[in-house]
Amino acid sequence: MIEALKTSFGIVTRAAKLAEISPESHYLWLKADAEYAQSCIEAVQLAKDHRLDILEQLAMKRSMEGSDSMIQFQLKMLGKERGYIERTETKVTTTHESETDEQLQARLAALREETGGE
Repeated sequence: MIEALKTSFGIVTRAAKLAEISPESHYLWLKADAEYAQSCIEAVQLAKDHRLDILEQLAMKRSMEGSDSMIQFQLKMLGKERGYIERTETKVTTTHESETDEQLQARLAALREETGGE
C-alpha cells in the first residue's frame, strides 16, 4: 500500500485498488499501527512533492509556449521582489464624515436603545 500511495499521488482509493485492498482496511491499519501511519505520511508527502514537480514543469512549459495567464501567474509567484505583485486597495467612506466622535457615540447609543441593546 505504501508504494501504491506513491504511485497514485497519495489518492487512497486509487492506491487501495492498486494494492488490492479496501480503503477501509487502509484506514483501520492507520489507526492500529503507528509505524504504518508514519510510512503513509511520508509516502503521501513524497507523492505530493512529485505531483508539484510535474505541475511546475507544465506551468513552465505553458509559459514558454506563450500562455498569458501562466506568464502572469509565474511573474506574481516568482517576481515579487521585482514588483510583480497584485495589490488591492480598499477605500472606506461614510455618509457621516462630518460627525464628531461624541455625535457618533450618541447615534450608536440611540441605535442600541432602538434594538434593545444588541
